[in-house]
Amino acid sequence: MKLKANLPNLASCVTLCATLMQPSCNNNGSVKPNIILISIDCLNHRQFDTAVNEGYAPSFAALEADATQYDRAYAHAPWTTPSHMSMLTGLYPSQHGRDVPYGLMIRQNDYYPRLPSFETLAQRLGNEGYETAAFVGQGSISGIYGLDQGFEIFNEHRKENGTWTDLNKVSADAEQWLAARNDNPFFLFFHTYDLHGPRPTGLESDRDAIQYIDQYIERLVLQLKSQGVYDSTLIIFTGDHGSEMIETDGKCCVHGAGHYEENLRVPLLIKFPFKTEEINKKTIARHIDLVPTIMDVADLKPTYDGPGTSLLRPLEGERMSFSEADGRCSLRRALVTDRYKYIYTLNDERQALLQQDETFFDETCKTICLEVPTEELYDLMKDPFEKQNLLEGRLTMEREKHLASLRHQMSQHLNLPHYYTEGVVTGPRNSLDENERKELNDALKALGYIN
Repeated sequence: MKLKANLPNLASCVTLCATLMQPSCNNNGSVKPNIILISIDCLNHRQFDTAVNEGYAPSFAALEADATQYDRAYAHAPWTTPSHMSMLTGLYPSQHGRDVPYGLMIRQNDYYPRLPSFETLAQRLGNEGYETAAFVGQGSISGIYGLDQGFEIFNEHRKENGTWTDLNKVSADAEQWLAARNDNPFFLFFHTYDLHGPRPTGLESDRDAIQYIDQYIERLVLQLKSQGVYDSTLIIFTGDHGSEMIETDGKCCVHGAGHYEENLRVPLLIKFPFKTEEINKKTIARHIDLVPTIMDVADLKPTYDGPGTSLLRPLEGERMSFSEADGRCSLRRALVTDRYKYIYTLNDERQALLQQDETFFDETCKTICLEVPTEELYDLMKDPFEKQNLLEGRLTMEREKHLASLRHQMSQHLNLPHYYTEGVVTGPRNSLDENERKELNDALKALGYIN
């Protein structure tokens, strides 16, 4: 596995910054844009909006001013690994195979027989001449869980004891790598856990942590501008799920479990390398749409056949987003449309077995998520905080019609085609040596995934 790939010496990179990176061209003569995907772990839409509106994230706001902001953007899982795999594959969690609860996936390695039969975004871009690199926080986004597939460089940095930040090292790696770029187009994946607990020392609140992260986004943007490539670079800024959620009595809405707006509605800014007046900013945008959108912007051959659609192209009919892959508490699925949210909790043998497993049904679940209704329906237009489950009362004929449609759609999504094969594991399950395994375990302990 490609971890900790060597980077050029920073001193030798500085002189290269004076040479502007010129974009390359596709075979048809069109320009290949550089591409940057920025993911702030645990950042949901409400947290982003609050930070921008209250003025303590000026770099977020500046990027928003240059970008198309999709007001209703959704992740497909309430925890890190499946959510990011959906960003990088354009597939739903049950399709790419990382829909296993984190207690099983991380502690029991219960996913390795699922062998990918899909190409990731990094592979697709690499095949087209892009240089690909990821600089990320270490933990459940580790390359050992498949996130490194297709990247030439995949560098992980754990939160250090005492400072509890990864962003200083993630940012330094990214800056150094960017400074050494030549005229080849590049794809950079930039991620941090610094909004995820434990917060960096002295930054206990959302506000403090977001202000800290905002400074590093400013540094990244300033470097792109100094190298003359900011305008021509496609920049995508998002989060993978929510944290520090607003909780309501009777709702299983916690970190790693739940399909409410607090869990799944995330910021999505896309700074296109061209003018985009005609784009529908009010449409539902999904993480599975990122791969086809990037391929569309880069004018790459259309080999993607997943469920996402390019946000540059009009969609016939109503757009909806599907979510699944709870990390703990309950096995649930959800569909969100322009107006309604439908949540379905499975009540089967696997659910019963998982609720006897303390790695899945922990003390938080026993306190908050003990009673979960089989079905929930919310009118997001009238009830944006999902306080009233409409199925607890009498439905109008209009809502009965929507419910029937959502139930039908859910039945189809419960049988999505898989883009992986079941394999037989032979030999060691990973290539980490003893020190690397200890480092990863320390990172997972700090983030609360293992004890």
